[in-house]
Amino acid sequence: MWNQEIFMENLTWLRKINRLTQEQLALKVGVSRESIAKWETKRVEPAIKNLVKLAEVFNVSVDKLLGVKIENNQTAIGMFELLEEYLDDQCDNISFLESDYRAGYEQALEDVSEFVSDLASEDFSLQDMYDEYSRHG
Repeated sequence: MWNQEIFMENLTWLRKINRLTQEQLALKVGVSRESIAKWETKRVEPAIKNLVKLAEVFNVSVDKLLGVKIENNQTAIGMFELLEEYLDDQCDNISFLESDYRAGYEQALEDVSEFVSDLASEDFSLQDMYDEYSRHG
């Protein structure tokens, strides 16, 4: 079952972000302006063929159009920023260990190898990153 509220929000947002009037979108989809207005206000559900055409016009999948809120993907952006920051920190740690090795510490190479193995075995959970972002963002 699809969420008509999310569809309405996605349709309106996608139309506006693409700087289309209801009339312009109607021409692209092959329906009347009134149909677009009714879809955006939840008065009428679009036919499947019109959902497919809308998805093509906006270059999104039908399932995203129907069920995943597209507007303001700040949560996803925040998660990727956290991931980037985490990986940058890990690269800094590797660089530090590498500089120790070059300074003559015989153990450093083994430490780098162990660190990389530990890093590779860590469970990167996007859900955990999302939870962390939600707590601090």
